[in-house]
Amino acid sequence: MLLGVLLLGNLALALYRRRPEMPIELDILPERLKRFEREFSYALNKYYVDPALLAALVIQESGGNPNAYRHEPEYQAKYVTGKARWNRARALGWTDEQLATSWGLTQVLGTTAWGMGFKYPPDKILDPASNLTLGAKYLRMKLDQYKGNVTEALLAYNGGDGAVEAYRAGRPYNLSYAQSVLALRGRIIRGELD
Repeated sequence: MLLGVLLLGNLALALYRRRPEMPIELDILPERLKRFEREFSYALNKYYVDPALLAALVIQESGGNPNAYRHEPEYQAKYVTGKARWNRARALGWTDEQLATSWGLTQVLGTTAWGMGFKYPPDKILDPASNLTLGAKYLRMKLDQYKGNVTEALLAYNGGDGAVEAYRAGRPYNLSYAQSVLALRGRIIRGELD
């Protein structure tokens, strides 16, 4: 049954590539996200992501809290500390800890934001408009990279491309993140979330 939900979710969403002339339905946004309607609209218009999928991702990642953050010390030690690649970010005021922290509504990692062209001081990443735009851009990049396979795009969003490689190779990988986001998406569409 769960596999069927994932496959159905992928079938329905794999074809989702909204054309610019199609209206975006934001009435599906749960009540806790309605205050970000303008920011959602901008991000969705720019990157053509399924509104219910982006809303589900936000609820999964931050619960709708624009000030949410989570430091990843293991990630910092492995990918940030001592790496010259991040010197330009440091020159703009980013610390290694901030680069290795997931920020805001979409919990975009500082290094991911920087890698996507976000060249602003770290406090700007908590701005809901900036954060939703970054999250929608990253999700769109992963959907395109994995040819519309929503499960794989969500795995990569949450755990990096290595998570998809492990999943494809049949190595045990925790699918609960993708399953949870897709289940939340279904509840949003059915109007079951406040």
